[in-house]
Amino acid sequence: MKQNSNLMQSIQGRITEIAEKTKIKLDIKDKKIIALLAEDARMPLALIAKQIALSRDAVDYRIKRLVDSGLIIGFVPVLMLKKFGYYWFHVYLLLDETQKEKQNELIDALKSHPNIRSVMEYSDRWDIEFILIAENAVEFDNIVTEIISNKAGIILEKSKLEVIKYYKSIHIPDIFYRQVSENISEYAKHTIRNPGTAKNIGESDLSPEETKTLYSLDFKDIQILNILSKNCRISTYKIAEEVNLSADAISYRIKRMLTEGYIEKFTIILNLSMLNYEWYTFAIQIKTLDKENEKKFREFVRNSPYIIRAVKVLGRWDLLLYIVTDNSAAFHHTIKEIKSNFANIINSYQTWSAYKEHTYNHFPKILETKYKKKKVLVFGTFDILHPGHLQLFKDAKKYGDHLTVVVSRNATVKKVKGALPRYDEDDRLEHVKAIDIVDEVMLGSLGDKYEMIQEINPDVICLGYDQHSFTEKLSKKLKEMNINPKIVRLQPYKEDKYKSSKLKEMDK
Repeated sequence: MKQNSNLMQSIQGRITEIAEKTKIKLDIKDKKIIALLAEDARMPLALIAKQIALSRDAVDYRIKRLVDSGLIIGFVPVLMLKKFGYYWFHVYLLLDETQKEKQNELIDALKSHPNIRSVMEYSDRWDIEFILIAENAVEFDNIVTEIISNKAGIILEKSKLEVIKYYKSIHIPDIFYRQVSENISEYAKHTIRNPGTAKNIGESDLSPEETKTLYSLDFKDIQILNILSKNCRISTYKIAEEVNLSADAISYRIKRMLTEGYIEKFTIILNLSMLNYEWYTFAIQIKTLDKENEKKFREFVRNSPYIIRAVKVLGRWDLLLYIVTDNSAAFHHTIKEIKSNFANIINSYQTWSAYKEHTYNHFPKILETKYKKKKVLVFGTFDILHPGHLQLFKDAKKYGDHLTVVVSRNATVKKVKGALPRYDEDDRLEHVKAIDIVDEVMLGSLGDKYEMIQEINPDVICLGYDQHSFTEKLSKKLKEMNINPKIVRLQPYKEDKYKSSKLKEMDK
């Protein structure tokens, strides 16, 4: 699977300014490729070629052309963020138009925030909509307060909504699939979903049981997801080089994340403006929504060819729809259908026309922070490596993601034990480096031993069961240095058999 090296590292917005629109001519083969990639962006070139009757090289060329033109702006995993413990929130802002510089500062602040999913600019009732993820309402409120704390002078009005249920969530309107399905082979029809019949489940549709998992993500998984979020067509071999795992291990972890529901699927993100699509947000305030009407509404939005997202929200509005159409008549018809089908429950509504999406972040950076690499530190002489040492490293690695081993210097060993070790410090360093489970090895300091701990700044320090040199005052010293790692004393492993001093005696 080839990687498109020129793919953008961060996803730009799906709606661009009028002046930036560059129409692109697509033939039916291009549309078939887009439809197939939308359902599985990791689909091999050979399989795509087979389904649309082109050569593998021709498919590769067309995909690169779609990327170079700016139409495909990302090959990405669709993440079920509720599985990660996050919920969706929307904020709408009305801004003071006389303060353009501060508006730009606000947009830049939003784009760089680790919790932000999308920043959309409108030309109607609201100026800015931003979507963010948070673990709860309190965290959401704190984030919003932090973002707008020094921008209060330009914010004239704001409205906040919390997503409580998803009815539909796709990236390309169903009208595109319908146009493709008219000219597609029977074989490919089994791969490209039929409009209106897709699962389209959103994280808010997941039951409490479905959000639970037997598999908890670790830092390696997050590294893999981060790489996939930049270009999910990258091969497992390329990912393996960056993550320091085998290609088979990468493949297994990706399959496990798919099975457990962290990843729903792999898809593509398009510049919808280049397809001549316009974006509208339709907000509805309802009188009441009983089960019968809710079921009817769900079926309506899932069968609509132009609605790409529909959610139930808590706040000023009750329902939020994102409508993407290629002409004003289609938009008008969609709104008329909504009003006629749900006249009995609609109390009021508003439509807002999108002007530009400043950013669309399918992998919010907060996920990296939440699953940040946990550093574990072990230090010792490690003169004659034995199974007890290997077990020490294995037990220590259970407390984090990155294991650093500090090997004592010759002078330090002589000072503490009264004699030089059997092996020189450089040899002992190389011996520990050869152990796969160890991520980093370094020689200790000849000066203040505690300064090295401050430099490494571990989350956890693991001590051997009989390790007492420099450890009696460890907690006090760490507090003085204003660092607070967890200190764990590990259990011995067959200490009657595997102990360096005993092994040395046996060698005499």
